[in-house]
Amino acid sequence: MVLLPHKRLLSQLFVHKSQISPSPKMEFSLQAFESQISKNLSQLALSIPHNGLPTLPWLHQCLHLLPEIEKAFTKLVSDIDHPMTTWEITSIEKCLNHSFIYLNLLNSITSSISHLQEARLATAHALSSRKRVKIPSSIIVERENKWGGDREEGEEECCGSSGHEEEILSQALRVMGRVRWFVCVIVESGIRGDVELFVDSLKGVGGLFNMSSSLRPLNEEILRRKGGVIGEVDEINVVLSCGDGSRVDEVQEKVEELGKELDSIGEDVNKLFSEAMAQRNHLLDSFQQRKQS
Repeated sequence: MVLLPHKRLLSQLFVHKSQISPSPKMEFSLQAFESQISKNLSQLALSIPHNGLPTLPWLHQCLHLLPEIEKAFTKLVSDIDHPMTTWEITSIEKCLNHSFIYLNLLNSITSSISHLQEARLATAHALSSRKRVKIPSSIIVERENKWGGDREEGEEECCGSSGHEEEILSQALRVMGRVRWFVCVIVESGIRGDVELFVDSLKGVGGLFNMSSSLRPLNEEILRRKGGVIGEVDEINVVLSCGDGSRVDEVQEKVEELGKELDSIGEDVNKLFSEAMAQRNHLLDSFQQRKQS
């Protein structure tokens, strides 16, 4: 496992041209925020399946990282004594933009879950009729390009003449937004079976945190050869391709388990969406009050 080789790796990726000189307490708080995210990602990498195909439980673990990132950000804001009521309007606008992107990413995950569930239900129906079928390993989901991409998350400018708290806040927002982007796209593309996007996203987050060696178990060659991402779908298709009628009950059980795991992931995505929407509404209220004052 490769942890951060330098205590300020993330900050160096996003630092603004005009270097800031925050107090030691602020600098320590930012380092703690970055280190916590790195630690969470390192723990996630440790649980990568060794067969080269990610499983739904592993993608579910990726989702569990999102509230941990939020907690780390909330702690940072508290540690630097810079509550939202003191944020400048530009910072609130940035946070609203990040939340809009995040909500659209969560919607994309929900859409991918729905499409895979449809394929699963069709397979379950065919199995009950004793017809030989396969769950598609790549389910095409038309996606509207509303959330921009990682460039929007990682290259916006810092607040030029703002105080040290605003500079720290701006850096933390960019780190949080970029990591959330990669995590959500990994989950969405994994469920949808988009090998290209999945691999690119893994490379992206691996590059950010110098964790490329930790992500090697997710072998790109294996993923491309299988033509999909999720291990559970691959296992079902392997059995179905054998055409062994004596294993119908086994496949039906796997298909049912697949549905339960998708339902569980969907419930967590809905919860994350509700929490993000509530936070966004709170930000909007604060934004309107600040503009009127």
